[in-house]
This record gives sequence, structure tokens and C-alpha cells, in this order.
Amino acid sequence: FITAASNLRSMMYSIEPSTRLETKRIAGRIVPAIATTTACVAGLATIELIKYAAKAYNENVPSDNYDIDKELSRYRNTFFNLALPMWVASEPAPTTSNECVEGVTFTMWDRWEFKVQSDITLNTFMGLVQERVGRTDLAVSSVIHGVKMVYMDFMAAHKARKPKYLRDLVKLAPQQSYVDLQVTLEPWKEGIDSPCPPIRVHFQK
Repeated sequence: FITAASNLRSMMYSIEPSTRLETKRIAGRIVPAIATTTACVAGLATIELIKYAAKAYNENVPSDNYDIDKELSRYRNTFFNLALPMWVASEPAPTTSNECVEGVTFTMWDRWEFKVQSDITLNTFMGLVQERVGRTDLAVSSVIHGVKMVYMDFMAAHKARKPKYLRDLVKLAPQQSYVDLQVTLEPWKEGIDSPCPPIRVHFQK
């Protein structure tokens, strides 16, 4: 089972699979870790999971009375070093919130998802982003795919890309069904471009 599971994961990340004998050799060398550090990590994570599963937080609190600091105080981040030994437990900090435009915020855990037809153009996609933000008066200033600049409003040559198919601009591979993009809008205050959360575009056939 361990060999099969590890090889499935290897295939997912294009890592060379291991034989049963090689897997047994590797697993045998990490037995001491399983009995110490790994056990501690698993135990601490289980404690936090039990808090969550046992409804340690009150789901019936109205949203206007929700106290994020009180809720987070129920949980713990733990740092330890068994060699010293040292154990330090702290309350987790709330996730930093970023403002896209007035009334639209997001955190590092957020992602917008669009399901579009495979023949969608860049211009149509930018319109969908404006609708999602609720500010059609703010033009899209940039569309980034990885390290590739799909569209930058200050580059005159990029204006001609608007009527082109988005899948062609990002060079979508045949086996791919989605792409992840970073999009910013024109400034709505303080002259700074308005960032959007990561956007995953699913192309439907």
C-alpha cells in the first residue's frame, strides 16, 4: 500500500517511481522520526481538529457580534524542539485582508473562479472581472499568467490582444482545462492599482 500510494503521488509531481524494496529502505530509515516528532505533530494537529469538530466556536453568534479575536483564542500554533526541549504555544493571528475596491476584500486564502467557454476573448474575460468586482467603470490594467504579461494597459501593442482568444494568449496546453491569472484594475483611490485575488479560469468545451 505504501509503495502504491507513494508512487501515485510521484506520478502527480513527475517524480520517478520507486520499487517496493526502495520504498521499504526509505520507510525503514524514518521509523525513529515517526515515533517522536511526527507523533507530536500529529497529536497537536488532532487536538486542534477536535476543537473544530466539537464546535468549540459558537455558530449561533450573529455576524455583527462576531469577535474574531475571541474565536482565534480557542486555537493554538505550537512550535517545539525535542532536542532542547522547547515548547511554545501561541494564538493564531487573523488573516490579513486586502482591499480590491470599496466593499470588496479578500485574503490569501481566497480565489475567484470563472467557468467560461473555450472561445472566450481577453476583452470578454476582463468584462467578467469588472462585473465580479462591481465596478465596470474601472478598466483592467494588467493580466498576468505566471511570469508572462498577457495584457498591460500601458503597452500600446497589447491593445490588439483584446479580441484574441484567451486560451491562445496563455498558450493553453491540450491537457490543461484551466489557468491561474493575476489581475489588477485601475486605481480607485490613492493612485495605486487595485489588486484582485488569484483568478482560476476553467475552460469548458
